[in-house]
Amino acid sequence: MLLYLLEGLALIVFGIRFLRKGLDRLFGSRLSSWLATRTHNRWQAFGAGIAAGTVAPSSTALSVLSLQMLNTGRLSPEKMLAVLLGGSVGMTITAQLLASGVTNESGYLLIIGVIGFQILRRDVYRGIGQCIFALGLLFLGLHEISRGAGIMANDPQARDILSMTLSNPILTLLAAAILSVLLQSSTAAIGLAIGLSSGGVFPALAMVPWIVGTNLGLSVTSLLVGWKSWEGRRLGTASLVARAVIAVPAFLLSSSIMTALGQLPVSPFRQIAILQTGFNLIVGIAAIPLLEPLTRLVRYLVAPQPGDDSVQKPEFLDEKALDSPSLALAQATRQTQLMADQINTMFSQYWIAETTRNTDLAKRLQHEEDQIDTFNSSISDYLSRIGEGMSQEDTQWQFALLAFSNELESVGDIIDKNLCDSVIKRAAELVVFSQADAEILRQVHEAVTKRMQIAIGFLAWRDTDSAKGFLAGKETFNDWCRLLEKEHFQRLKAREPGTVSSSAYFLDVLNSFRRINSHISSIGYAFED
Repeated sequence: MLLYLLEGLALIVFGIRFLRKGLDRLFGSRLSSWLATRTHNRWQAFGAGIAAGTVAPSSTALSVLSLQMLNTGRLSPEKMLAVLLGGSVGMTITAQLLASGVTNESGYLLIIGVIGFQILRRDVYRGIGQCIFALGLLFLGLHEISRGAGIMANDPQARDILSMTLSNPILTLLAAAILSVLLQSSTAAIGLAIGLSSGGVFPALAMVPWIVGTNLGLSVTSLLVGWKSWEGRRLGTASLVARAVIAVPAFLLSSSIMTALGQLPVSPFRQIAILQTGFNLIVGIAAIPLLEPLTRLVRYLVAPQPGDDSVQKPEFLDEKALDSPSLALAQATRQTQLMADQINTMFSQYWIAETTRNTDLAKRLQHEEDQIDTFNSSISDYLSRIGEGMSQEDTQWQFALLAFSNELESVGDIIDKNLCDSVIKRAAELVVFSQADAEILRQVHEAVTKRMQIAIGFLAWRDTDSAKGFLAGKETFNDWCRLLEKEHFQRLKAREPGTVSSSAYFLDVLNSFRRINSHISSIGYAFED
């Protein structure tokens, strides 16, 4: 009996994970961009969340996606909360499928799914096959739980133990909440209840406490996912408050709710799925008009104290996103953007040190370069641990991020060991560039800065046509630098004042600019056919 129950629960947990990966293969890489364009108002955000929860049926994945979009400023906290509440409704679609009564068809789904996932080669067909196979696992898991429940129904001792546990509403609520958090899946907790109900050992009065506990556990999961940042804490807390406001009266009115639900001509396990969907719909509909006061309240309740730096600036390499390739790649892309932004700032700060002969600033920039090395190591390690299920496009982008991160580290080394070191040495030797050489370096620095900003933009927008033009501009830039070298040699030959003493430094700085341009131009290779 226990083996059947644990086996069924394991199949449901893995089936949900596999279904999420299949849907991620089909929609994941476009989901966050689609969400950003479908959230013009709070109700649209709620509807978009329902769609997102349907194609990403995982509380952890949805929480990571929500936090990612919130941290990047793509959605306001109010709209992001609406998306999160809508996502909870969308995730109940899987529970509805579990309660559809087609568990006997699991064998057909498994066979069809294996054919699609293992034999076919196109990503879209493999994704469909993976989803069908995952549904087969879910239905098979539900069938195994039902078998275990059937044995339990004929075992007086086991039936009495379960009845004693589920007859206590508070204990039932806590058990469902803990199970939901531990499994990181509200659907798995609901699937267990559906399986036990279909086996005839899940009492009707335990349904509402179980549903309430499962959904409170879902909010706790969101809170844990976002705990590293204040905005993440606020989003999770707001979700918990919104659900608690509905959970308390629902828990107190359990008997009345079950009496009303009993009037419907549906099976008990179908009632569980209806309760799950209905609870989340009511939470969303009640909370949407009150988003602004709710978020203001949470900002007041969850606010950092003066001098409290326990929550640092959000990092984007979230371990919980690794199981979802599209989310993990989005996290790695944002971290690479953060690294590129810091490189861009260092390059701008270097020019200030150059023009003001500020050796203290140059030394500080050399110290900051250590963080660039740390960024690169973290990004490379994270990208290497992204799980299976990536499409060909995702794999190409994974390698592009690995390459670009390494190129950015090389740029940091050039700023440290060549440019800043040049500032310090020339200040010690009292060497100053001639006016003509200084103007040329200013122009080249400005050109490199513009190309660096364009390269950073490609990380966000992935404009293929513009990227190819950007890559072609690499050689144009190199030709320009070679022309500037010739002009410098002509001034050197003419013995112009200040040119001879600083010539070696000038050529080194110019060559460093050219090398930086070559490194940042590498992002264009990601868009080649």
